[in-house]
Amino acid sequence: MHYSGFNEGTLVTTAEDPKTGLNKLVCIMRTGGAMYRAISVDSGLTWAAPDPISRYGVAPQALVVHEPQNNATDGIMVVVYGRPFNFMTFSLDGGISFLPEWCFFKSEAKPYDGSDYDTIVQVPNSSTILIVYGNSRSAYSSEILGTYISVRRSNG
Repeated sequence: MHYSGFNEGTLVTTAEDPKTGLNKLVCIMRTGGAMYRAISVDSGLTWAAPDPISRYGVAPQALVVHEPQNNATDGIMVVVYGRPFNFMTFSLDGGISFLPEWCFFKSEAKPYDGSDYDTIVQVPNSSTILIVYGNSRSAYSSEILGTYISVRRSNG
């Protein structure tokens, strides 16, 4: 069985550390199918050891959602990734921990064709994200789909 090293990394900048004045960086990456994250508190000079956040996934994309009227430092980190299918997870503490993953879309292809790559953006002037991903209907037919999701912290 072949396992790849860490690859397909994506970086997210989180809140500024009040003690150091530096931003925390979070790198989401995969290896051998599992998703990991590593954190740097010194703007990328050094990194903590990677910790797993999911048992599987490829091509992660991440961002921190801030409400437009309150560009607070406690935004919600959203990570999307694929294979098998399309998943997302959220971090409420700057990438230290993650909520259970959620499969938001399963490709129609039978048998599974190995695609399911995702990308994500925050819609300007809102706390809504747009996720774009593929739907393989068969080995010869596919389409690009998009889903809007509103992301907010609850008060309860």
